[in-house]
Amino acid sequence: MIIPADAYFDGHQLIGVRPRVGYPDDGPPFTYSIDLSIVKPGWPELIAIGFDAGRMINALAGAPEPPLGLVHMEGAPVPFLVRLVNAAHAREHYTFQIVDPAAPLAQIIVPDKDGRFPWDEGCAAPYKDQTLLPVGTVTS
Repeated sequence: MIIPADAYFDGHQLIGVRPRVGYPDDGPPFTYSIDLSIVKPGWPELIAIGFDAGRMINALAGAPEPPLGLVHMEGAPVPFLVRLVNAAHAREHYTFQIVDPAAPLAQIIVPDKDGRFPWDEGCAAPYKDQTLLPVGTVTS
């Protein structure tokens, strides 16, 4: 899927969660959508862990269909991956609220500038440090 650089969708909310200063056990920052699965039925909510992905989530939400798999965004040097993950597991480890608890959840995983993902040999920081949620479709 190719997403135009100026893609944007309004009607959902984004929440960015940052760790408290001086509390390294708070975990990495993460950004997630709220209401995307309601305003665009059949779509998953989106989450990115380890970086601020507000612009990326808004652009993905502007796609004509749910962006799953390798996604190419115009102007980006390499494609990134959007995959369905186990939402129940995510709720156990991250504090976030999704309006519809039955909504699927998809994680955005960004490769380094050479296209290597966190599981690839030689993936550069900070990309190699992204928390990867278990693949799956369990929602509650």
